[in-house]
Amino acid sequence: MARGINLSTSRPLRLVEEMNGFSCVVLNREGSRLLGRQIMFFHLAMMAAFMTVIGAPFAWLAAFLNILLSPKVSAWRIECSQHAIQISELYTRKEPGVEQARSDIATTGPKVLGLGEAPPPLDLPLSEISDMGWSDHDLWFEMSDGSRHSYALELTTPEDIDRLGTPIKRMWERFAAGATMSEEEATAERQKLAALIQQGVSPG
Repeated sequence: MARGINLSTSRPLRLVEEMNGFSCVVLNREGSRLLGRQIMFFHLAMMAAFMTVIGAPFAWLAAFLNILLSPKVSAWRIECSQHAIQISELYTRKEPGVEQARSDIATTGPKVLGLGEAPPPLDLPLSEISDMGWSDHDLWFEMSDGSRHSYALELTTPEDIDRLGTPIKRMWERFAAGATMSEEEATAERQKLAALIQQGVSPG
């Protein structure tokens, strides 16, 4: 548990179809556990401050704001288009829903009291991906410069990881093959993606 967040049960994956691709949010279990520890350690520090007369009022207020404002859940927003994959780190006070899949939704900072800023999004151009794949518990990308980006999706079922990896790989393979989509092909791809989404949990 991370301050009331269940980190032992998998969640259904919701793919949100967009004009040129799709997006989704997947929970980061280890990142959420670290946030839980951050909240706990800050609380312990404030409890120590309760021992001083001068620091007690500030400590009480800080402890209250810690519960109210500190992020409790870490997640990744994965956005896939015909040209790139963008992965953003999200920090929220409650479990993210499909609305957090939108890139224009603001989330809290990663530090106590919601302070700080999340790292900038990671852009993985399809032209620079040399290989990609997934297992029952992770999704990974190997880049042409030799770097590797791996994401442990321990709270996503193997079936949903496959449902996420399959359309990403399809887009990458089309790009790697040098295929240029016509308007008709793009419409067909969107229809395939909508059918794929309907096979799982409908957005919303």
